[in-house]
Amino acid sequence: MRPELAMDSRELEKIDVFLKLAKCSSLLDFYEINPETERSVIEARLKERRIWAQAQQANPKFRDVAIWLIKNNSLVRRVLLDEISLYIKVTEERQRTRNLEKLGLFIRGSLLEGRMTSSIKQAIISQGNELGLTAEEVERYLSHELGLKLDPDDEPTEVVFSAPLSTSNQVSADYYSILKISPFAKQEEIYDAYRERYRWARSLRDTDRAREVYRDLDEAWKHLGNPDSRARYDDRYKRSTLPTTEHLGIEYAAPPRRHSPTLDRYSQPGNPLSPGGATTAHAAAPTTAQPSSASPPSPAPGYGNTVTPENLPSKPQFEIKSAEVPGRRPPFKWSHVVLPSLLATILVCMILGYQAYETWRMEAQADQKKELLHTSLHLHIDPPALAVFINDHVVGSGATLMIEDPAPHDTVFRLRVELDGFKTYEEEIVIPGGQTATRRISLELQDKMSYRPKPDETPAELPPALIDELFASRIQALSSCFASLDSQGLPDVVRVELKVWVNSRGQVAGLDMISSNIRSRLPENCLKRQIRALHFPLLSGDYAFFQYLLHIPVNAQDG
Repeated sequence: MRPELAMDSRELEKIDVFLKLAKCSSLLDFYEINPETERSVIEARLKERRIWAQAQQANPKFRDVAIWLIKNNSLVRRVLLDEISLYIKVTEERQRTRNLEKLGLFIRGSLLEGRMTSSIKQAIISQGNELGLTAEEVERYLSHELGLKLDPDDEPTEVVFSAPLSTSNQVSADYYSILKISPFAKQEEIYDAYRERYRWARSLRDTDRAREVYRDLDEAWKHLGNPDSRARYDDRYKRSTLPTTEHLGIEYAAPPRRHSPTLDRYSQPGNPLSPGGATTAHAAAPTTAQPSSASPPSPAPGYGNTVTPENLPSKPQFEIKSAEVPGRRPPFKWSHVVLPSLLATILVCMILGYQAYETWRMEAQADQKKELLHTSLHLHIDPPALAVFINDHVVGSGATLMIEDPAPHDTVFRLRVELDGFKTYEEEIVIPGGQTATRRISLELQDKMSYRPKPDETPAELPPALIDELFASRIQALSSCFASLDSQGLPDVVRVELKVWVNSRGQVAGLDMISSNIRSRLPENCLKRQIRALHFPLLSGDYAFFQYLLHIPVNAQDG
């Protein structure tokens, strides 16, 4: 039995809500404890946080976190004091499930053609290792949960899925059924159904189920949202749903061709086109029809004896004769030519004008709709980020970013910000069509910067000029740390004496603030964050140590 079955899912949901508010990965991270922490220390941390929450109820920045801690104090005490080992197992199992879901998306993207090679298999295992999964877990997930059968002796190997992936002759899923629409629906109906199903998925209380529905809807929109991709999908969909008769042993043969009777037009006497026949043609002239009292006409020359007196209808017969045209030719009238031509020209102009108007109207509607659905995301990140991800795709880096159309409007997408030495910032965002979202992100330190070298580690030297240059590049950000302090009690230049330890990767791993020339307390956390953002070059030894007197103009941000 899995650990989730031993804990109340509603309590886990409450804890997840709190962790998103506190921007922490787990309760252990928030209380700064670990599984080996003694019970007395945990009780002391609980008491400290309880006192802190009572004091922060009126602070808008921490009000939600503080109120949650006060209301759910008994739940937190029970989890951390009595069920900490079970909570850790639940957290690890849920993280493993999320990693398997990510790996499943990677597998489906790698096997779009339904075939696997040894290199693809190795890439899947490597991706699983990056997600913290062992090779055995990846193999078990491939064979048991995805129903994937592999023949290790063949190269390349056919891949068979119990829930088939996309192949050339078989569709991966019935996306029309997922969107609850007909295969003959219009593009506008597909878009409306996609939004309606997304709104329905938001109402689900089961987050795992909602995540699956979101994934299926995004996959359906990927195949049906664009007319070109929909045409390719419809082609595979029709071939995979047509009935076949191969299992019945039936072979279809074309029906026998029905031949028309052959008419020998060149073998009858009197035919102008037959050899020896008449060679002159009579001039065309107006004709009149008169009743004939003679016997029925003989068969037409050149078409065989197909007409006999017995099968003729018993009606008066007519004989066609030429007649003379009395009088002279009627006079020519220009109106008979000009008026029809004018009407035809007007009709053509009206048709072309209507087509041009319709084209302009459709383009204007498309531009207006595109403008209404346009979204943007503005990011202000401190310190500047090394990489910013939207749905696991890198979109940029730095301190300020403006991302146009990060995802389809009214669609949930995941924002992730990473910087070496800082905690990863993650958030799920939904931007309505035609709107702009702004996020001001302050990255938190990953550790307390308490590194000290070991006796057996080798020191290295850093050039003083390089140290001055790097600190000068962050002087404005360092000065902003004093913005919240009372400027009347500050000198024009704040001097802080530092002890700095840099590890072999060029990262500031240890920091001590020895003294300063201000009476109030230094904003240590802000200063540490800005100094951690310094990037020294790779060292030839294990660490570098230096003392530095930092001069910070308190009005640097005004310049």
